Amino acid sequence: MAKHIVAIQDLTDYEKGTTIKIGAVHGGRAINVVPAYAEADGDIRIMQVSEYRRVEEFLNSITLALEDILIEINCNLNRPPLPFNDIIEAAFDKAYGIAKGIGQEIKAGGSGSASDANIIAPLGVPVLDGLGGCGEGFHSGR
Repeated sequence: MAKHIVAIQDLTDYEKGTTIKIGAVHGGRAINVVPAYAEADGDIRIMQVSEYRRVEEFLNSITLALEDILIEINCNLNRPPLPFNDIIEAAFDKAYGIAKGIGQEIKAGGSGSASDANIIAPLGVPVLDGLGGCGEGFHSGR
């Protein structure tokens, strides 16, 4: 499983905004016993749906060379990437002007994360996400 984890994480492509992190690995009960069961959970962040397809195709192609081994891989696109298209750009420009008028500055960016805005934006609905009160961390306005 460790070799597969490394291969999966090697699919990360920073230029395309694709990051993969295997953040939890479980299995075994003692250090001197081959575990009967192991699992790994991860997170994929994408900026383009084509990147999800690339990663999913790789995951679906993984096979094991050993008999009597079962491997199960689940890869689910929870939310599509939020597009930065003309509609979103126009909404951002309007919000930028409003913020500037009250002495605030907002910036456009992306994290590959997702919210419900990712569901409605591809339908042509102007939406902004990631705006919040001033503070620290991912869920703030700065």
